[in-house]
Amino acid sequence: MRRKNFYIVDVDVYLVGISLADDTLKVAKQWNSNGGGKSLVDSIFDSYHLLSSKPSKVTLSATLRFCRGATTAQFLNAFEDAFKGCDQVAVEDFKTVFSELITAGIKEKDEFVFYWLDNGDVVVSMNGQIGNVLPHKELNKRLLEVYIDPKRTVSPELLHSLEHNIQLAS
Repeated sequence: MRRKNFYIVDVDVYLVGISLADDTLKVAKQWNSNGGGKSLVDSIFDSYHLLSSKPSKVTLSATLRFCRGATTAQFLNAFEDAFKGCDQVAVEDFKTVFSELITAGIKEKDEFVFYWLDNGDVVVSMNGQIGNVLPHKELNKRLLEVYIDPKRTVSPELLHSLEHNIQLAS
């Protein structure tokens, strides 16, 4: 659950789930058995075939299911801190892709899916409508960190669950 603090009350914003493809799960198991070193996000991105310009498969996805409505601006502003220091062109592309998808704001039960591809690109969708490709590797890596990096995660419960399930799979 992604929660947002409004004054003194935490409100549920969206549920988030992560799905790992088999190859990415193998990388995660290897990362877990190494017991440290680089982050899981770095391990995943290092496993991508970044020399190839054409993706061949989805490596992982994050599904966001909203528990409340939000405006496009509220959604995009939520990523501002996470994207500090990233290339501004990449950040603007991210905003454009989502602005094209979110034509009437976000409603309760709306669903976004981020698909990380094996060349480092990300494809996004809203309620099954596929948006444009985000080709900016640095921003796409930072986007993944928002969900599965201990320093940046918006949902500690998701991170704990993911780590627990990786241990079970090892």
